[in-house]
Amino acid sequence: MNKVTIEEFKQFYNNEILPFIKPYETKREVFNKKSAPLKNMVITIFVILLAGFIITILSTVLKTFSYIMNPQANPTDLFQSAFVPGIAPVFIIGAIITMAIFGLLTNCKHKNIKKELKHGLLSKIFSYCNSKISTTNSEQITLQELKQTSLPIYTKTDDDTICGSYKGVKFVINEAYVQLPIKAKTPTALFRVLILKLEMNKKFSGQTIVVPNYINYNHKNNNEVFLEDINFMKLNNIYATDQIEARYLLTPTFMERIKSLGKIFAQKALASPTMPVQYKYFIQKNPTCITAFSNNYVYILANTTIDNFDIPLEKNLYDINIYYNIYLQLVELLSTIDSLKLNEKTGL
Repeated sequence: MNKVTIEEFKQFYNNEILPFIKPYETKREVFNKKSAPLKNMVITIFVILLAGFIITILSTVLKTFSYIMNPQANPTDLFQSAFVPGIAPVFIIGAIITMAIFGLLTNCKHKNIKKELKHGLLSKIFSYCNSKISTTNSEQITLQELKQTSLPIYTKTDDDTICGSYKGVKFVINEAYVQLPIKAKTPTALFRVLILKLEMNKKFSGQTIVVPNYINYNHKNNNEVFLEDINFMKLNNIYATDQIEARYLLTPTFMERIKSLGKIFAQKALASPTMPVQYKYFIQKNPTCITAFSNNYVYILANTTIDNFDIPLEKNLYDINIYYNIYLQLVELLSTIDSLKLNEKTGL
C-alpha cells in the first residue's frame, strides 16, 4: 500500500472528514461552554481543599519544630499539632473526589459522542484505504484462542475491536490489556497491545512463535529456530514445531514488516506523557512485535500504551493531524496483508 503525504491527505480531509465532524465540533463547543461554570467551581473547590491540606501539614511541621527548639513549651500544643495531620487527609481526599466526580460526568457525556463519531470516522478512513470495516464490542479474539497458539498470555481485557476486509482478506484488530511473563524482578507485567489477526493463504500444520527477548517464554513444546537475520535474532527468540515451516513463514519481507509495525506504534507510545516507566523501558529496548502462526492464522501483537484510534474530545476536532496519524497506523496494519501476499492464493 502506497502511503500518501499529509498534503495529499488534505483533499480527503476537506471533502470527507471536515463535513462529517462539523456537527460534533459544535456539540463539543456547546458542552464545553455549558460546563465551564461547573469546571471553574470544581477547580476552585479543589484549590481550596488542596490549600487546606498544605496549610495543616505546614502548621504541624512548624509547631513540632517549635517544640523541639523550646522543650519547655506546653505539651498540650504538641498533642494538638499531632492531632492536626488527622484533618489533612480529609482535605486531600475531598480534592481528589471533587476532580473524580467532574471527570466522571465529563467522560459520560463525551463517551456517547465519541462512540458515534469514532465509528463514522474510522469507516471513512478505512474506506480511503480501500478497506471495509464494522466496529464491534463483542469478543472476536478470546483469551482461550490466544493460549491455543502457545502465546504466553495469562489474562486479557478487551477494549475496541474492529472487523473488516482488505483486498478480500478478512482481518480483526483488537485493542486489549494482556498480562505477559517478563524477565525482570516482577515476573509479570500488564501491557496494552494492539492485536492484528489475519487468515493465512498458506496452509501450515504446526505453530511458529516469535517473542521479544524480554519475554519469559516456556518453549518445552517447541524447538528453537535460528534465522540468518542477525539483527532480528538479537531482539527476538523464535520457536516452532517445524523448523522448515517456520523458515517459509518468516520471510525477510515479513520480518521487516513486524519490525516496522512495532516501531510506528512504539514511537506513538513513547511520545505519550502518561506512559508508565516499565512500558518505556521495554518498548525502547525492543519495539518489535509478538507474533504467532497457528491454525492457519497469524496473530501480531504490537506494544502500545494508548487508545490508538481515539478521538480526543478535549481538543479542537479540526486538527488534521489526528486523522492523518490514524491513517498512518492503518497503512502499517494493512501493509502486513500486502507483505504476506495474503490476497494471492499460494501454497506453502
